[in-house]
Amino acid sequence: MARDTETTTTYTIPTNYTNAGKIFGMFELRSMAEAAVAALVTIYPIVTSNLSVQMKIFISLALGLAIVFFVGSGIRGDSLTQFLGNVIRHLRNRRKLSYSQIIPESKEVMDHAKKTNKKTNKKAGKNNSGETPRRKVAKKTGKEKEGKANKAKSK
Repeated sequence: MARDTETTTTYTIPTNYTNAGKIFGMFELRSMAEAAVAALVTIYPIVTSNLSVQMKIFISLALGLAIVFFVGSGIRGDSLTQFLGNVIRHLRNRRKLSYSQIIPESKEVMDHAKKTNKKTNKKAGKNNSGETPRRKVAKKTGKEKEGKANKAKSK
């Protein structure tokens, strides 16, 4: 019964709602203004050159349209000048990762490094020359020698 008293209101979203501030539904106004300036700067030397009219038209259209589409579409959702500003800001403010490291400059630091290397070499079983010492073999007693000889005879 409660459903009969409820009223639902449906709102329709216009199709051009997301296209606000865009030309042809895909180019932002700022990007198109930048594209027009870039195209004019590129085309002006071609128009004033000493080429035939057909060549001027052909080159102007080819370069002009390419520049308009490239600059007009922008980079990662930003206009070209916004992107270049972000790149310049990043290059100016970037940080370098570093780590602390003892740089052996003084005699005290070098002596400390030598002492710690000697301690670690002894722990690892190395002598001061850096070579691994030979393994010490225990001398066998007479009884062990007789036991091995008896085993060899029984085989």
